[in-house]
Amino acid sequence: MNYAIISDIHGYAKMLSDALKWSDRFNCRHILLLGDLIYHGPRNRIAEHLDPQGAIELLNARKEQIIAVRGNCDAEVDQMVLEFPIMSPVNILVSGDRRIVMHHGHRQNSLKLALTRGDLVLSGHTHVACCGAEDGITFFNPGSVSLPKKSPAATMGIYQEEEETLLTVDVATGRILETFHLAG
Repeated sequence: MNYAIISDIHGYAKMLSDALKWSDRFNCRHILLLGDLIYHGPRNRIAEHLDPQGAIELLNARKEQIIAVRGNCDAEVDQMVLEFPIMSPVNILVSGDRRIVMHHGHRQNSLKLALTRGDLVLSGHTHVACCGAEDGITFFNPGSVSLPKKSPAATMGIYQEEEETLLTVDVATGRILETFHLAG
């Protein structure tokens, strides 16, 4: 099974639409949203294609596929218009013997979980795509589909469960920028 990993949409429907297209092409069964879905945030510039209502429509159309966590720009008013839960700061999924721990990343110190070898920790917040491993635990940030930092490419992630790989994908082109093999 494949999972799309999307973070930091910030209300940009066009980029979200592109990411959802790649989710379909990679045959992703679930879409893991790592927060900051609708509001652009006070520190982000407002760029072309800001369309919070369009993003809401795209997300609600996929509500059965979505598992989400709350980002620092997500609020109760956002939950009122979305048809799937977004208010949990952490979600934990089980994939075989592996736990997938989802959180936004803005409260890294409050993530007090007993992580074990083989776990996969997903976070967003920084808008910078990166992957690393420590003590057999893989940490992955898919970057931002709308407002990338330290990279010209807006990015998302794909978790390929059977291959135990993570892909960083350019949202505009679908090109795989990096491939990571999970630790553990």
